[in-house]
Amino acid sequence: MSQEAWMLRIEMWREQERDRAGAVAVLLTRSGPALQSLVACWPNLAHSWQPPTDPVPADDRSAWMGMWGQLETLAPEVAGATGLSEREALVALRAAVVNRIIMPDGGLTEGARAWLAAEAGAILSRGLSRAKKG
Repeated sequence: MSQEAWMLRIEMWREQERDRAGAVAVLLTRSGPALQSLVACWPNLAHSWQPPTDPVPADDRSAWMGMWGQLETLAPEVAGATGLSEREALVALRAAVVNRIIMPDGGLTEGARAWLAAEAGAILSRGLSRAKKG
């Protein structure tokens, strides 16, 4: 039963984060390349996350942080995918978790997805304009 409760809580958080989409996009635009690299690679990493077997704490912050367990165990994989050092990867992970930018199941919040789509569009646009000039 507690795993179902965790999944319901994650869906609740996804809904809540929709209200913050613009703020998250601005945060990512103004953040450094480490956090941006983490967000770009996060959905492509192999996620083996399973909901905790413990009951969901009533306190929202405790539940969110408890769901993530030990971030240190994710740092080597993130470092390998992004080219960051393990220390930089851990700092980026902490920032992404505290700001609720990423989800443990490999998902991104709506604001992170919007930022990523805008960045991809800008990169493609720059590439197309260079190709036309060349």
